[in-house]
Amino acid sequence: MPGRIVFDGRLGEGAADIAAEFGAPAQTTAQHRPTPDSPLLPLAVLEAARSSLGPIQHLDLSAYEVPQAHFELGGEVGAQVALFLRKKLEAIAGGELAEEIRHARKAQAEIQRRLGSSQIHGAIRHALGEYFRSLEAWAAGAGLAGFARSVLGQLRVDGLEVGAGDLAFLLQNEPNGCQTGVLRESPSSVILWHTEEDREYPGLSRFDKLRLASFRVDGPGGPRTITAFVYPDLLPGPAFGWSGSSYAHAVDAFYLRPPGRNSGVAANAVTWVCLYLGGAFATADIARALAPFRDGYALSSISRTPAGLRGDVTELIADTVLSTALPETPGGSLFKVNTLSDQAVLAAPGLEDLRPARRRVLERRVVRTARALRALDPSEDRITGFSRLLSSRVGGEFAYANPSVKAHFLCRMTEKQAQIWVGPGPAIREDHFFAGAWSPDE
Repeated sequence: MPGRIVFDGRLGEGAADIAAEFGAPAQTTAQHRPTPDSPLLPLAVLEAARSSLGPIQHLDLSAYEVPQAHFELGGEVGAQVALFLRKKLEAIAGGELAEEIRHARKAQAEIQRRLGSSQIHGAIRHALGEYFRSLEAWAAGAGLAGFARSVLGQLRVDGLEVGAGDLAFLLQNEPNGCQTGVLRESPSSVILWHTEEDREYPGLSRFDKLRLASFRVDGPGGPRTITAFVYPDLLPGPAFGWSGSSYAHAVDAFYLRPPGRNSGVAANAVTWVCLYLGGAFATADIARALAPFRDGYALSSISRTPAGLRGDVTELIADTVLSTALPETPGGSLFKVNTLSDQAVLAAPGLEDLRPARRRVLERRVVRTARALRALDPSEDRITGFSRLLSSRVGGEFAYANPSVKAHFLCRMTEKQAQIWVGPGPAIREDHFFAGAWSPDE
């Protein structure tokens, strides 16, 4: 790999706090307990959160075939998967577990049905087949068959013993939070930014450590390396990642009603397939080929295509797929939090499950981001401005830099390359600009 990846998350040389742009007074005592209305989150809280996470570990699995790379990944995260899965099963009432297993089996069957469909483009079917084989390999590497025997005994649902595949597909329905934006910097440059956020389960963190995993694929456009931030219990894809230097994406989950009324593929599968195909197909086309979904996401992506640099946000929920293109005008932007767009609410009525108070704090994120984008200094490099944005403590528990942030991500894509910055936990402004930049190879 050319260059280097540095994951210490330092930001913003000599930059004024973005809080000043909003006129927020400083509140810096560690004893201050923030609320969604707090103007400024204490720096000590963020430092404690980031130090508890440690650095990001990079797992280079590019020497293996794709399924074998996922087997190795499963072995790396297996112990944490067992802890998380045990906690998840404890939270599911006895009768509900059988229903969850049935949904997991339906998800497997839905994928098998799509793999046999001549109506789906061959390249998308091939990528979906690689996902299915990779999930099986990951389950084997994580030891889910042994977990099923030791924890569930000989539990049967509809006459069939619960096995590794059932548990793997049950896990892939797990959503996460976040916020993502896309900006057209110029006709020859687009920027994607993202904070990866996850509220902890009571008594258990989903993360034993922070990881990025890289593996090689030979998909449309030739061989390239995929790198993605990894939740221990999920395959790569539903957080943030990039494919070679021509594609990058980040994902935001929706607050949805219990998925029992929906039947379909886990939206996580779409995110993996999108990384595998690396921008060869529009996200919306991939999503429509694989719909309907049991759950839903907003997937923000940027890609380099023969027609130029493309950016879009695609909402996928149940049988609805809606895509919004990044404006062609320099300065045009898209920003997404964990709320359905007005169009998606109309297209998928009754599926969103969002309390008014939570909606208000999420909508404030949109307002703060819009104000920050307008305040960017056109005379300075945009990346400097985004370093201030990602390290902003304005907004309390819903600031860009808050204790629930597990990692932050920034990608600038041009007509020739992609620059990637990744850091652990919440971004904290210190005495260095983003400490490491890596231009991934094709």
